Amino acid sequence: QFFQIVTIAITVLLVTEYMILTAIVHHRILWRQRRVHFWLFLGAQFASVLMYLISVLILPDTFDKEFFFSQRFLEYVILISVASVGPLVLICAVAPCVFRFLVSYKNAIY
Repeated sequence: QFFQIVTIAITVLLVTEYMILTAIVHHRILWRQRRVHFWLFLGAQFASVLMYLISVLILPDTFDKEFFFSQRFLEYVILISVASVGPLVLICAVAPCVFRFLVSYKNAIY
């Protein structure tokens, strides 16, 4: 039970970090101006995921391998990741509309 919680917590932390990092990096700008940096970014992400998977396989005292490769684990990780990053995505999607509304409302008053 404890190993399952540790496995879920570490995986959700990594997935959330990858999602936030990918959202912050502007891929279009990175691709147009610095293609080498873009490939280094993707390579670093891939190497990090690979190291994590290798650590899951070679550290049986830390991770529960059977649980890691189960459907239930995937469901938990997706649910918790969406719950942690979902509000940020929603705020980023709604913020431009709210900003435009506030600016137009301010202009209408004055």
